[in-house]
Amino acid sequence: MAAICLFYAAWKKKASKKDYLPWLLFALALSFYTLADTTWALMSLIWQIEPFFSVADIFYLAAYPCFILGIIFLPHQKLTSLKKYISLIDVALILVVTFTLAEIFLIEPSLTDPNIGFLAILLSVVYVALDMLILTAILRLAFGRLSRGNVPLLFITFALVLQVAGDFIFSYQTINGLYLSGGIPDVIFIISYVFFALAGLSTAGVISWGKELNITPKVKKALDGESLFIFIIISFFYILALWVHTFSHERFEVVLISLALILLLVFIRQALYNRENRRLYLESLQSQMDLKKSYYFLQNIIDAVPQPIFYKDKEGRYKGFNQAFLDLTGKKREDLVEKTAKDVFGEKLAREYFLQDQELKKEGGVVNFESRIRDKNGDMRDVIFYRTTYTDPSGKYQGITGSITDITPVKTVQRALKESEEKYRSIVETAQEGIWIINKTGDTIFSNPRLKEMLGLSTREKLEKNIKNYLDEDKASLIIEDMDNWRDKLKPVYNLHLHRGDGEKIYVQMATSPIIKDEEFQGILALLSDITDRKNAEERLKSSLNEKETLLKEVHHRVKNNLQIVSSLLSLQYRNVDDELSRDILKESQSRVRSISLVHEGIYLSRNISRIDFKNYINRLATDLLYSYQRQEDIELNISTDPVEFNIETAVPCGLVITELVSNSIKHAFPEGKGKIDIELKVLEDKYRLIIRDNGQGLPTDFESQIKTSLGMRLVDSLVDQLDGTLEYRTNGGSEFKIIFQELDYVERVGF
Repeated sequence: MAAICLFYAAWKKKASKKDYLPWLLFALALSFYTLADTTWALMSLIWQIEPFFSVADIFYLAAYPCFILGIIFLPHQKLTSLKKYISLIDVALILVVTFTLAEIFLIEPSLTDPNIGFLAILLSVVYVALDMLILTAILRLAFGRLSRGNVPLLFITFALVLQVAGDFIFSYQTINGLYLSGGIPDVIFIISYVFFALAGLSTAGVISWGKELNITPKVKKALDGESLFIFIIISFFYILALWVHTFSHERFEVVLISLALILLLVFIRQALYNRENRRLYLESLQSQMDLKKSYYFLQNIIDAVPQPIFYKDKEGRYKGFNQAFLDLTGKKREDLVEKTAKDVFGEKLAREYFLQDQELKKEGGVVNFESRIRDKNGDMRDVIFYRTTYTDPSGKYQGITGSITDITPVKTVQRALKESEEKYRSIVETAQEGIWIINKTGDTIFSNPRLKEMLGLSTREKLEKNIKNYLDEDKASLIIEDMDNWRDKLKPVYNLHLHRGDGEKIYVQMATSPIIKDEEFQGILALLSDITDRKNAEERLKSSLNEKETLLKEVHHRVKNNLQIVSSLLSLQYRNVDDELSRDILKESQSRVRSISLVHEGIYLSRNISRIDFKNYINRLATDLLYSYQRQEDIELNISTDPVEFNIETAVPCGLVITELVSNSIKHAFPEGKGKIDIELKVLEDKYRLIIRDNGQGLPTDFESQIKTSLGMRLVDSLVDQLDGTLEYRTNGGSEFKIIFQELDYVERVGF
């Protein structure tokens, strides 16, 4: 059964050659033991034949190489040269002990007993020697690995030690004729087989003890100690020497020689061991130096990290930190080592950190939480702690390590944003304009209380999704269409009707602004102002203005008619007067009345009652003057004017000036009848230039004195002053008058 268990363990380890081969060899060794035991039992119990020395011994001897090779192929640490020499000396010590024991208890009794043959003696010695080699190999391996608590190896060691002990007792009893089947050696062999089976089942995972045993530090130190092996050898030989000296004086010399040889080997071994210890000591010093370098290297690395970093033991005492942590707290490194959170951050924060540490210790993983701490300047800082546990190689909790991230700038911005958001929310909530955020498909994203009020909704009611529910369909479609081409078509302001929930319509002005995100149009922000009252007032004002314009046009029409009547009366009077001077006065008066009448007629016919088309006015006025003096056939009239509109304050005096100067040219410039009159009106930035010239006989030499005595020229001079203008004249192949003036201020007439 034990062999089957070992074969099963080898089969389970077949994926790993270094684990598979040792267990296969152990299984083969135990198989040879099984064959040997079976043969021994058949020969002694059934066939009644002496089994010692027989085929059974061949099977027993075949098991030893398998055991030794299995031990050799077990995974083990690579030894240094000194360690190898020490191991060889240990083997030599075991062989000396083996020879001494064999000589005292086996060889000497065999030689003195004539009934025991040479082969039996030789075989007994070989068994003991092989057993001691196995014991040496397994103990050397076990000393290096049992301290780590390897359960299968522990069972193998127990099994082989029991095998060696059983063989020794069996050989002694056989030589001295004391062996009985089922005695102590057989019991020991059976127990060893049990341990072999347990080793196989543990390796295969059938029995789960955990692969590592928890060996106490004292036991570990004893197993690791090189002196334990020497102590066992020396103690054993001391007891053996006392026993031989007391009971067998003739073999005492053998013991003394063996003891001397053992002491020599021990001396050599100790010298090698001291050299090995020195090497290990130097390696330890180098390791300490390397560890120190690594410590400073790692310390420099974490000091370069801008975030504060710390670690503390399981009692909560700070053990290490980086420069950023020292800069944050404003303390020296030696002042923080072995201090607690209470010493560094105060009792209140220490209580909070203690609770977080307990939760982290219980749950594991990584914990982060926000807190506020006071820096070296006494200012409060918003921070995030990131903390996790650290353990020893066995996974046992050792303490907590963590880092601190200063988020004060972020928190400051967040608080500012929150304040700004609250401020703007307050502005939006209390704004007197409706605020409407609409996406590019016309759906409502946001509306403020004022907009809901404008729509006749309560603040708790929600707007319908699309703007088409509140606008005229054509307007809603237009806005959505404009948003589709917002770069080119989106208008800043829309005037439209808003449909209230009660069916009433209000007139609003909607100012829009595009919402752009990542260079993509998202919708519009609209501000809606209720202009219903203003629109109603505009309609009333427009109606009133239309009425007044109609009335004013009627007044101008009546004034024009009255002036026509005056002109007709002057014409009748002209026909009934024979005196030429009187006739000239009446004719001039009639022309002046006609000039004023044309102004009122132009205003009456104009769409704008406050201004008159002066270009058209000049054409009519000059033509009428030619006809009134019946000179249209003799005088050529050339008119060149820019498109100009004058108010009535400017048109009347300017028209009278043209009337006077053109009339003078018609009457006095062409005594021979034929001639040409040019009228030119040009715009000069904020002023106007009026030129009236003829190609007649020119001005008289006493024209300067006539200006003061002639009614017409005095009227012209007065009218030019009224226009805030200047008058220039010259005569050179005719006469030319140039007047520079500006339009007089006009006060709009909105009432009477």
